[in-house]
Amino acid sequence: MFNQFNFHIPAIAKFDANSPVPPAHPARRVSTMARTLFLVALVLGVVAAANGATVSFSYDKSGTDWPGACASGERQSPINIVMDEAVLGASKELFHVNYSTAAKVAVVNKGSTIQVIPAEAESHMLHLASGDYKLLQMHVHAMSEHTVNGLFAPMEAHFVHVHVDDPKKLAVVGVMLRLHRDDANSTWISQWLSPAPAANGANVTVPVSEDFWSALLAPSMGFWTYPGSLTTPECDEIVQWHVLRKSQPLSVAQTIHFMNMMAVTNNGERTDNRFPQPINGRTVYFYYPASLPQ
Repeated sequence: MFNQFNFHIPAIAKFDANSPVPPAHPARRVSTMARTLFLVALVLGVVAAANGATVSFSYDKSGTDWPGACASGERQSPINIVMDEAVLGASKELFHVNYSTAAKVAVVNKGSTIQVIPAEAESHMLHLASGDYKLLQMHVHAMSEHTVNGLFAPMEAHFVHVHVDDPKKLAVVGVMLRLHRDDANSTWISQWLSPAPAANGANVTVPVSEDFWSALLAPSMGFWTYPGSLTTPECDEIVQWHVLRKSQPLSVAQTIHFMNMMAVTNNGERTDNRFPQPINGRTVYFYYPASLPQ
């Protein structure tokens, strides 16, 4: 169980935050806050069940003891992404972020993670080949849940979106957060981590930069995508995952800060990540993003 910070960091600190990653092997080639909060509760990956009831679970065994679909499902997440085994898409795939200007966000301590929710009046849309999705919230995991070629990142941010016509059809964008070369604090992370409340269940509204929601979603270097599940109970297999190749920086101090907060509210556990799951024959595709059609 990855619950000792000093065990992980020496290996990860040497990983270049944005070193070029080769493409896949060519040969295999809702307008009110109340509604938003209801949809957030509906998304099980935000530690809630389909009917909105809170699901009790622990990271004591990194998810290996979770029941139901978490144990028996065939399309579970996260996974280990093997770059040479990803299939290069025949054409570019639609991935267009249309997020409105941010002003403020709600920062919530969920006990097992920190969650950031958009302001009521803001509309943040993600346009994919499978339809249009509305941003519900962002949360983070430490260590990362997905791995790339077997390597963990110190943290991973998940941007959770729901299909505008189907609340049980989700699109989650994963962004790896890696240690910066000069160990500088990430301004983006500081906006929500510094004011995050320490108590489980507490929340605070804070001002953020105008580009807060769009700053990390830069798919220009491409992304991996595959069908999967929520990474917390009840692990419903209703997610199309998009893991960006481009990572974002953070500092050692910010990683420790988050882990220390989790140790207080997460039953002493400093980590809140589920181990990678069997791929079970699923195909992972690698795409470069296409713009919206004119």
